[in-house]
Amino acid sequence: MEKLQGIVVDIQHSVFENQLEALMYVVKDVYAADTKFIFSIPAFTFSIAIEEENYNWHLEEQFRLESLFQPERKEKLKEEMRRIIKHWYDF
Repeated sequence: MEKLQGIVVDIQHSVFENQLEALMYVVKDVYAADTKFIFSIPAFTFSIAIEEENYNWHLEEQFRLESLFQPERKEKLKEEMRRIIKHWYDF
């Protein structure tokens, strides 16, 4: 058995422009059939799983009908998620 590893990202500035304190927890699930990134924002009871392969498409599909966030914040959140996936090994 291996320990699960993940990161915590402060998204107060990058997504919420200092209007709200929020952390995003990110785990890379390498044990699934298709490697996935699991993003969770407890302040909103929000979580989402994005497949690593074709992650841009998966992000757009997952957020297409999502109504929890305002459009501008939704775009910033997607950009933050893309940055994390793209630079996962830099963390």
